[in-house]
Amino acid sequence: MGMFDYITNKLYCPFCGELQEENDFQTKSFVCGLIGIDIDEIKEDESCAIYSTCRKCKKHIHLLIEGWR
Repeated sequence: MGMFDYITNKLYCPFCGELQEENDFQTKSFVCGLIGIDIDEIKEDESCAIYSTCRKCKKHIHLLIEGWR
């Protein structure tokens, strides 16, 4: 098993709309040092693939977050 970083925001499942808890989403797009990342910290020219499994519908979630300002 490798290390990852995690997203500190609460995000919604795109399938059922259930609000997921803080730190439910993981990413390997940054330093992979088990650091918390707020999606507002993603810079303009960065993108971040995040992953989770919904607590309610149990579907696998894979999202691409692109930085913007």
